[in-house]
Amino acid sequence: MDHKKTQFAELDTWPYPVRIEYEWIHPERADAPIAVFLHEGLGSIALWKRWPRSLCDRLNCRGLVYSRAGYGRSTPRRADEKWPVEFLHHQARDVLPALLDALTIDATERARMRLIGHSDATAAPSPCSMRARFPMRWPARPSWRRMCWSKT
Repeated sequence: MDHKKTQFAELDTWPYPVRIEYEWIHPERADAPIAVFLHEGLGSIALWKRWPRSLCDRLNCRGLVYSRAGYGRSTPRRADEKWPVEFLHHQARDVLPALLDALTIDATERARMRLIGHSDATAAPSPCSMRARFPMRWPARPSWRRMCWSKT
């Protein structure tokens, strides 16, 4: 991914405010649905490399790639901080919707949105306004050929 295109959103959903690193892929495709890429446990925007762009090119969609707090260039995890078992649930229930709010993505857009999760990111429940998830689990290497684009 290109650090020149990386932006940051300030969120107040954590026990403390966080800065979330994110990047848009093909933002000019205003009428296309959005694919949100959820990285695996040790991942970040940078570790996705070119794969999200390749998939968005093939599917003619927009993409939103972001690094959760504690990963990538987002707010680092505090040295004394221990994340609870339900960490990913909190990310799905509170942090992702707050990021979408900060990016002014409305309910209509969210209903068309698709979540693409890698590894443990597939364990997080989908926010109810998002209708489709496409899990990729290790050792499956992300490949656009394995993905389907469902409208259900």
